[in-house]
Amino acid sequence: MENVNEAIECAGEGGEVVFPAGILEVDGFTNLFNDQIWTLDRNTQLLRSATTAGPILAMTAPKLTIRGGVFDGNRGVNNVQTVGIAGEAQHSLDIRGATIRNVAGWGIAFDDGKLVVDECSFSNVGYSAIIWLCTSRAPDGSVRYGPKITRCEINHAIGYAGEPGICLKGGLNGSNNQFQGAEVSGCRIRMPGTSHYSNVGVELTFGQRSRVINNDVLAARIAYSFGHMAASVMTGNTSSAICDYAHELVDSETNTVSGNASTGIAGSIGMVRISGASRYNRGGGNAASSFPSTVSDVSSYPSLNTF
Repeated sequence: MENVNEAIECAGEGGEVVFPAGILEVDGFTNLFNDQIWTLDRNTQLLRSATTAGPILAMTAPKLTIRGGVFDGNRGVNNVQTVGIAGEAQHSLDIRGATIRNVAGWGIAFDDGKLVVDECSFSNVGYSAIIWLCTSRAPDGSVRYGPKITRCEINHAIGYAGEPGICLKGGLNGSNNQFQGAEVSGCRIRMPGTSHYSNVGVELTFGQRSRVINNDVLAARIAYSFGHMAASVMTGNTSSAICDYAHELVDSETNTVSGNASTGIAGSIGMVRISGASRYNRGGGNAASSFPSTVSDVSSYPSLNTF
């Protein structure tokens, strides 16, 4: 690990660091220099130490790009509930082709920062594989942009303790702290197949103009959920072995739910569930199997939703 730290220092700001193959034990690991690119061999493993209470990687410098590698939380030896990779409002992370596994807490956890996650895999993660929270407006007062999460594989069939597979949540510290322009696409998410309340594949709350498209969810209570969302879409998604609802809209308006295909199980309630103050939502072309009803609209404005 000493050689890696030396390489990071030598690369400096804007430099590139190539990590060698092998297991590197980390404790208090961070990115010391801004705008570096880290390229990790497919056999490079950053293993969280048995004694640390911190994440595998906690960002400090503003911007980091990661390509490849295995980030291992050493769960089973170190069961402290922490995060695989952590970032905050001032941080920007672009991570592609990495594996994050064996974390008792969350895979990637970001507050407000810029986040791009592509072709990453997550397994044996206790809570959300990816959780992004919007706690404030952007410095100029505008609505923050949400993350872009594409082509990821999430396996919650083992080690699951709770929370959605992917969770993008605005409205913290005030309902005006919403996000816009988030994307979750092309992901495959396997949930544990239980009736646990938070067993949700993808959940977005307090946001606008966002897209959940072309994903597949297996064995969730709810596959895809919008809460307090507006002008957003759920399109082209598939799901199977769904306990309650494939798609849920709560207190949401002007959203589109279309071209999705879902299969329930014995006791499933409905393919599309609309509730709360939801209105002006629309849908069509949704294919349901083993659900007693395609649409269950128990909102305060059922005549204002068109399905």
